[in-house]
Amino acid sequence: MPTILQRLVDFCRGVRDDLGGLRNAIQDHAEAIRDSNPAEQTDQDRQTSVFTTTKLDSESSIETRKPKDEKEADSDYQFWSLVVQWCTVGVVALYTTVAAFQWCAIREANKIARDSFEVQTRPWIAVEDLSEPVISVLPGSSPPTLVLDFNYILHNLGKSPGLHIYGYFQFAKGRPEDALFKMPKTNEDVCDFVERTSVDSKWKIYPSIFPESKSDKIPYRPPSETPDAPIANNALAGCIVYQSPGHIHRTRVLYWFVREEQAVTIGGLKFFPIKGFTLEHVEAD
Repeated sequence: MPTILQRLVDFCRGVRDDLGGLRNAIQDHAEAIRDSNPAEQTDQDRQTSVFTTTKLDSESSIETRKPKDEKEADSDYQFWSLVVQWCTVGVVALYTTVAAFQWCAIREANKIARDSFEVQTRPWIAVEDLSEPVISVLPGSSPPTLVLDFNYILHNLGKSPGLHIYGYFQFAKGRPEDALFKMPKTNEDVCDFVERTSVDSKWKIYPSIFPESKSDKIPYRPPSETPDAPIANNALAGCIVYQSPGHIHRTRVLYWFVREEQAVTIGGLKFFPIKGFTLEHVEAD
């Protein structure tokens, strides 16, 4: 019995020892596994570190290269933006120039059409039939002053009535013709003088003349600046100023005297009488 008990005790001790060895083996294996993990973790970390470093280097390279690319892109953008802006300015300038030329052409065409229409429809008053020139002594003058009286007719050759007609003639002498249309004291143009002084009723010679119509005979006596004005001068310069709706028109005329061949004496002055006039110049505007 003790022998069996002893054997049982020995068996249990053997089992215990075997279990203890198994436990120790397990512990040793676990420690071996634990001891081997840091090495693997280190390799993994090294690989991860290398990958991370490579990635960072790549990203750094990308980041280093990115500003350069962006600068080049910005430079290209600025260049093409400037090109587009200049092209836009050029197109706008070209369009503006073309539009300006077109506007000038249209305005000039309108002016030509308007002027052409005015020429075709405006009144044109001509001076005709200067006749019956008579030189006489101004009654009551001292010293005796010679005056010239004559008649003339106005003829409207245009297509519309001539209104508010004013006329003025003065003695003239010599050349050039432009100088004969100047006022003797002020050197003012005779037509400007008539237009400026048109409020003076003494220059108003006719109220209106209809198209293709003539006025009655209009008597006229040019002012004598000197007592011998009809003798000392050899021409008669005048201007007819008249109106149409919205416009003022002028007709300039210059006549040379045609004198008699035989002299006469009037008021103690000897001269050759005027028997007529020769038209030298006519201008209408």
